Amino acid sequence: LLGLGWCDRALEGPPRERFRAFVRELVRPALDRLGWEPGEGEGDVRRALRGALFGALGGLGADPEAIERARELEAAARAGGEVDAALAAAAVQVLAVHGGVEELEAFRRAAREARTPQEHLRYLFALPEFRDPAAFAVALGIALTDEVRPQDLPQYLARGLANRDRGPEAWALVRDRWDDIMARVAPSAAIYLAYGLRGLTDPAVVGEVQAFFAEHDIPQSALQLRQILESQRVHAAFVARATAELAGW
Repeated sequence: LLGLGWCDRALEGPPRERFRAFVRELVRPALDRLGWEPGEGEGDVRRALRGALFGALGGLGADPEAIERARELEAAARAGGEVDAALAAAAVQVLAVHGGVEELEAFRRAAREARTPQEHLRYLFALPEFRDPAAFAVALGIALTDEVRPQDLPQYLARGLANRDRGPEAWALVRDRWDDIMARVAPSAAIYLAYGLRGLTDPAVVGEVQAFFAEHDIPQSALQLRQILESQRVHAAFVARATAELAGW
């Protein structure tokens, strides 16, 4: 499923729509065989697989039934209903892909009112995964406020950087507010922000990122940073190489 996600990043327009149809044809039969709901005495592996398949069908495949089911599951979970944890997490991810400002504001309230730390982080980290431009702008706008705790900020920004459609906007924030960000996070945690850089594959942005970190090191994690920057170059090369081939296929 991770590989399908990278293929999705390399496609736009009609080829991407055909790819979504391919994902639906691939994933839906597997989910139907497994069952859309957990069975009695089912193990954690099957539950995790169901969540992954459901998330791929609704997110990568943009399957209407899965998206509607995600809305029902998320609403039930937020209201305190008994919803399988893997399905609840997948539902939040699906709605971040397809939702707008209304859903984002509901997620912000859910993060503030969460009954457990896990629920808080589920909703908080979904905010920078919204693809809608207006919703993502709100998510970026709260990144350096008290709404996002310093210990959560690196992963929050990493998810924004990895956002398929809005990653360059998150990069602009990181680039322009680097000193403010570093003042908020522990030096040992700064590297976790950088993991999101691997999702930035536009050649102009890649060049900016590589040049920026040639002058802005993370001394506590210098080797990891070099590995992440190399990984970004590898991913950018894949997208450049694979786009035409995937579109033709």
